[in-house]
This record gives sequence, structure tokens and C-alpha cells, in this order.
Amino acid sequence: MLSRPFTSSTFSQQISGLSLKHTQVLHAVPFYLARMPRYQHFTDLTPERYPEALRQGEGQAEISIERYHYLCAAIQQKYSMTTVPANQVPGAIFDRQGLIFDSYTPFKLEPVLGLKLYPDEDGRIHPDELRVYVQEYETSWKCMEGGIMYWVAECRPFWNMVLNYHSPNGTMGRQEWDDLFTRLKNNNFDKGIVPCMFFARASGCLDPSCPFLHDRNTAQQARQKVIEDRKKFLTLPTMRDISIRMRTEYVTGRPMGKSMLKPEDTIPCRVAKICSNQNCLKVLWKPELSGQREDEVEAMMLCSRCRTTNYCSEACQRADWKRHKKRTLPPL
Repeated sequence: MLSRPFTSSTFSQQISGLSLKHTQVLHAVPFYLARMPRYQHFTDLTPERYPEALRQGEGQAEISIERYHYLCAAIQQKYSMTTVPANQVPGAIFDRQGLIFDSYTPFKLEPVLGLKLYPDEDGRIHPDELRVYVQEYETSWKCMEGGIMYWVAECRPFWNMVLNYHSPNGTMGRQEWDDLFTRLKNNNFDKGIVPCMFFARASGCLDPSCPFLHDRNTAQQARQKVIEDRKKFLTLPTMRDISIRMRTEYVTGRPMGKSMLKPEDTIPCRVAKICSNQNCLKVLWKPELSGQREDEVEAMMLCSRCRTTNYCSEACQRADWKRHKKRTLPPL
């Protein structure tokens, strides 16, 4: 359940209150399903042939229905806020907040405690904080494949977004979720509108009677978006590349002979690409920030096999091949 105190990063550490059983259901893939494709709803499982799969399906159903009711309570604003003393939250220095669901009657929901909720007086969440939550969701494949019901367990981001939804701003920060909330309210909270949180996972949905939506096209589009975003990220300089270059960057900008890096001259904002040969690390500067015209900037070559690793010359590619053939990614 979601009753024990936690911090914002504790979902993976199981401090959010999810039991060990729930965590195993979320992440376990039975050996007989390990090679099956995603986006499957198994409706013909029998106790005689697949008893283990059916037991896992029962766990999926238990998690899904609980998450669904937390979602319904959030949309209907059937909760009240409370203060949780710091001494009741592991690692907390200041008091935290919590949510009580006594006004939600269709399903018994445990309190969600130990949250960091920082709305304005009218319930608004700072736009920058809201953007961080949206980015956190959209760059996580686990969140994207599980959808809104997976995100419910990421309690701090989810409930801050819910507070913003019920404020004068009237949005969760994602138009897709605003539209989903509207459809649910207009259709008596029909479960068939809410995407199944297990359908896109490696195991698929193992609950034969699952009432939630199984939309293959939407799930595949979400996965493809994450893959494309990751491909773009792989072409950027790694933190190791940047740190090595920054050791040699000295910009005099402070009196008394001390050196510092000016914000506008730091490597992260000026570098476009870095040679992946760790004995070279030649930099391709962004033309608009390097003072050179685009046609004056020496181009980098892209590995024709992985299409993500950059080199300034064929010699550097050959020198890095021993490492690169084992790991077809830029060095991390």
C-alpha cells in the first residue's frame, strides 16, 4: 500500500509503501513469457497450464484497482491535506505533508504521508517545478510504459501536479492527462478509458479479466518517442568528456588573479560534439557560440554502425575501435 512515509526518490527503494509482493509483480517476468512480445493481454490463461502467470495476474489486478481509485480520488479532489512531523519521516529535517482520503468512499485508500507539497495559497505549483515533473515522466520509459497509473506511485510529482490541476491553472502539465481526466468525469469514471499499466511491460497484462484499456498503437508510439529521445541524447557529449575538457578551461573573470568559468563560456553551453577517442577529445563548438561561421567549423564524423558515436578523424575511430566494438556507445 501507499501508507508509509517516504521521500520523492523512494519508489525504487520500496519506501513508498509498496510491498515486496507488489514490487515483484511490477518487475518480474516469468521465464515462459520472457521472450513474448510486449503489448499482450493474455485472456486465455488457465490454472492447469499457467498457474504462476495467473498468480502474477492477480497481483497485477490488485495493484491496478488500487491505483485506479487513487486516480479517481485525485480527479474528484476527495482528499484532505495534513502535516506530518519531521520525526515521523525517515531522513526529514522539516515537517512534511500528507493526504487523507476519508471522503472517498468507493474504496478504502490508505493515507499518503511524508510528501513535499509546496503549492501557493491558491494551490498553484511553480511552472518550473511542473515542467520538471513532466520531463521526469516523459524521459522515463518505466513511467511512459506504465502510464498514468504507474505515475500515481511517484507520489510527490503526481500529487503536486494534482494540486495544480485543481488550482486556477487547471492543468496537470500534460494535455493528454487533462483530456483523460475530462473523459473520465464525463463517462462516470469508466475503467476502459484508463490505460492498463502492465500492457506495455515485458510480461504483458496477465489479468484475464482486466477492465482497463489495452491500446497497442498508443503504447508503441510512447515507446518509440522514448527511443528517439534517447538516440538524440546519445549524440551529446558525455559528462566524462565535458569534465575532462573543463579541467583545461580557464577563463579569467575575477579580480585578484583568481580564475573562474563564466556561465556563458562553460563547456556544456558551447560544445556541440566531442570526439569519442579519449586520447583526443577534440571539440566541435556550436557555431553560434564559437564566433565562427557554420561552414568554418570542422565537422565530426559519425560511426556508420551505431550512428551515435562521433570522431574527428578516421585515425581516432581506429584508435577507439577496441573499446567501441565491445560497447557501441560513446564512452561514459
